Amino acid sequence: MRSWVCTRCYSVSGSWEELLLHCRLHRCFVVCQGCNFKAGQLWIPNSWEYFWHLQRCHVCAVCEIHFDTPEALDKHILEEHLNECLGCKKIFATCSSLIAHLESGQCTTQSFRAGREAAQHSNRVIINRCAASCRRWQQFIKEEFHGLMITGCHIDSGTGIRPYKCPKCGWDYRHLSGLLKHVEDQVCGQRLDRNPIRALMTYIAHRSLVRVAKQLY
Repeated sequence: MRSWVCTRCYSVSGSWEELLLHCRLHRCFVVCQGCNFKAGQLWIPNSWEYFWHLQRCHVCAVCEIHFDTPEALDKHILEEHLNECLGCKKIFATCSSLIAHLESGQCTTQSFRAGREAAQHSNRVIINRCAASCRRWQQFIKEEFHGLMITGCHIDSGTGIRPYKCPKCGWDYRHLSGLLKHVEDQVCGQRLDRNPIRALMTYIAHRSLVRVAKQLY
């Protein structure tokens, strides 16, 4: 009977499917079930080849599914992962509550072991930098703060600085969660499913998927 050996830890599995399960559990390799006509493939963790594969084949790294187009992947992310914290797996009722959860430093994942205060500082910097990296940033970030945000500088909310703005009405906010809450409340004509907010949330979700993939392996 043929056996399958994990070349990283030399554990022996009775079938290919069992080897894939072993690698998912012990994180010896990254598994992508969508490869090889959905038979699955093992990838070297954090390798350039794996992250190129995610882009080239429009892959959801969490679900291990390939999509035919970037638009199909975007639709999947917006429907399945938009309000999910990919760190602690909590599901939130709204996008703004998810972002507020991350901004607060309350996520209980391994990424935030430095303590709540340090996590709050780090998370806000990460979220600001991610938002500032979106190609449509000029529509929801004030230009005078973009340089600080893109370079990872901490913007102290205690000073009253409001770097975010509503693309429709121009109302400004200290944090991204505040802007999203404004959009969700439909105070003006801007909606979550319309650009540039749609593009921003899709971009953040994409970045989160890759970031989680890097952290897990």
